[in-house]
Amino acid sequence: MISFKEIPFKDLLKYVAIAFDGDHELVEKYHFADKNLHDTIVNNVDNIKQMKAQYPLKFYSVNVFNNPIGFTVGNENLLYSFGINKEFRTKEIVLGWWEEVRRMTDDFVCCLYPENTRAINFFIRNGMEIFEQNNNNVTLIYKHE
Repeated sequence: MISFKEIPFKDLLKYVAIAFDGDHELVEKYHFADKNLHDTIVNNVDNIKQMKAQYPLKFYSVNVFNNPIGFTVGNENLLYSFGINKEFRTKEIVLGWWEEVRRMTDDFVCCLYPENTRAINFFIRNGMEIFEQNNNNVTLIYKHE
């Protein structure tokens, strides 16, 4: 049901836009430095571009029955950025996404803004632990058993 398809960086903007489409809460609660949803999408891709200049990253579309619903960016040791369209954030789909993330990684970390309590709590419920926390970010770690 859930699958990842590796995509080139040049196509990432399309999938970030799919993931964030209609999610105005994202701007209000998690990306409040941006003025609107368009800025959030563009700035997210710009941040990924800066990170890919420093670290080897892979880019994936997230699909349900081959229909794109979002994106995931990372490598075997880092979950850097991700998003699933709000219409598809069901328990079954989100847990399927999590299984795919764990399948593509070894032990890995994920850094989030402290305001992103929704994602932080999800990751903790699903086996990640807080490695480090300060006013600017929360770093979580996942260790495969």
